Amino acid sequence: MPARATVFRRLARNEKFRRSYAFARECLVEDLLYEILEIADDSSGDHAEKTGADGKVSRVFSRDCRRRIKARKWMLTHLAPKKYRYR
Repeated sequence: MPARATVFRRLARNEKFRRSYAFARECLVEDLLYEILEIADDSSGDHAEKTGADGKVSRVFSRDCRRRIKARKWMLTHLAPKKYRYR
């Protein structure tokens, strides 16, 4: 993998490379969206039972699942800020 400075120089000087780089970034964003859906749809081990103060047991997403989804959402907002906002 080339150094970051090399990539930025090529981006500044080469239109074809800029287009390829932009396309690769769009693909990365789409891939992150699919990862979020896979994590959210995968129910194996991503749920935990939580007992409330009233003794009622409810099923909730585990913190690990939420953390993985949140991290990918954060990446989306920084890779494509005009398209995605983090809430």
